[in-house]
Amino acid sequence: MKLTVTLALAAIALLAQSDAPTGSVSGRVLDADSGEAIADFPVENHVRTDAKGYYKLVGLKPGPFQISLRGERVWPELAVRAVTVEAGKELTGVDLRIRLDGEISGRVVDQNKEPVGGMPVRAIGREYYAGGLHYFTDTGSATTNDRGEYVLRNVRTGRALLLLVEKHKLYEGPISEAPADPKMRKPAYRATYYPNADSVEAATFVTLRSGERREGMDIQVLRSAGYCINATLTVESAPASLDFKVTDELTSSANMIPGSASSGPTGVSSGPDGKIRICDLYPGQFRIAALRRAGSLPAVFGATSVTIGKEDVQNVRVIAGESIVVPGEVAWEGNPPDGADKAQFSLQTPTVTNDSMPSSRPRYPIPGPFSFSALRAVEHLLQPAIGPPNAFPNAYVKDITYGVSSVFHQTFRASSEGTLRVTIANDGGFVKASAPAGAQILILPGTAATEAALADAMVSAQADPAGNFTSRSLAPGEYYVLATNDPIDHTPECIANIRRARNRGQDVDVGPNATVTVILREAISLTPAGGR
Repeated sequence: MKLTVTLALAAIALLAQSDAPTGSVSGRVLDADSGEAIADFPVENHVRTDAKGYYKLVGLKPGPFQISLRGERVWPELAVRAVTVEAGKELTGVDLRIRLDGEISGRVVDQNKEPVGGMPVRAIGREYYAGGLHYFTDTGSATTNDRGEYVLRNVRTGRALLLLVEKHKLYEGPISEAPADPKMRKPAYRATYYPNADSVEAATFVTLRSGERREGMDIQVLRSAGYCINATLTVESAPASLDFKVTDELTSSANMIPGSASSGPTGVSSGPDGKIRICDLYPGQFRIAALRRAGSLPAVFGATSVTIGKEDVQNVRVIAGESIVVPGEVAWEGNPPDGADKAQFSLQTPTVTNDSMPSSRPRYPIPGPFSFSALRAVEHLLQPAIGPPNAFPNAYVKDITYGVSSVFHQTFRASSEGTLRVTIANDGGFVKASAPAGAQILILPGTAATEAALADAMVSAQADPAGNFTSRSLAPGEYYVLATNDPIDHTPECIANIRRARNRGQDVDVGPNATVTVILREAISLTPAGGR
């Protein structure tokens, strides 16, 4: 009897839950470039837009809900919109603006216009990151067939890209069997940018419109005499067996950094004598990186640059060593806040091209000493944090110095001497903005003198369903605040548009421990008149 009653009550509860009032969300998916509706596009819950771009999501539980558009690709969202679902109500007008992926196709040919098969072609993007402009593989790669044809799919549109042909460097062993006489060797294919350039400076950028399929993007790969590098890999001063990689420093694959996408095991190590002979190289600047792993982490690492002219390069030494322990100090500027005895400081230090963040973040008291390990010959990004969460809302990192130089919003390269000093201030203010629902709120420091500095220091966040947004703690000073519906990224084109548009926003002065209220009645377009 007891079991029967329990099952009955469970059934009643389930029925009541199924009858609970739900809400719905509707709107349109629009092309960010043309403003036209996008038909038959996947949204959420297996819903697709109709012929006029409309969608409607029904049966949603009341409360916060996030709409994420991915299209047919598997990485980052084309658009994200946070909304609040109300029971028994339909939230209308939730429009999402996206750029559809594009496609690039063409042929790779040699100087005689003959097709070259088996050549990897990559789309190279560029973004401001860690205080500088960095290049990276943007949308994967394609390999030419025996007719020299390639097709790059799922190309991100609306951003300037480089097309790069770069032959994979395969090592059959640490010592190449290429003939000693350069005249007897096969020609080497140079890393070549579209249409026939051997450097970024001479290359032609390609920008696709939303959904564009561009054909005929032929690349004439360059050839030259093939040369060799003869080197010895060492740990400190003794020859050692190490994994190694030789890459063109002018291409995005130049860095062999543990943990990054470009650092995969080569499958080849030097012998106990540390000797390597790498051939099939052309005149240019190359980087030899060597490491030994302890599990997935590097135990030792080192790298050196080598310039090839018109002959082989001899007697190169690559010195690898253990990571360096960098000492640091963190302190409050002025009087510490109430409860400062509970304040904590933490610092993550991924390498600049690292695609996997460290899992641990040790915490240290403020003020006090701390330390961390850094790889030699590698640029690191400093990512500080103050805790516990929400305990010190007015606190912010004011500066980070190493020796006599500031390394705040910049990359960090460790040396064997020097102390990292972090200054924490507690007089931060806030910007409280009201804008059209779903708009992107941009808060731009007036002190950002360059595009790279602006990209690193600006605050970008989406307004909540009611159109409200309150910033994190900001250093007192001048800021420009604006709202936009345009997609935001850190490409030079987008950051340049943001910098040009800042005077169309509201200029505010954020005082110490003060909150400035800003009403943004419309979302402005960042794209200059006449398009991109």
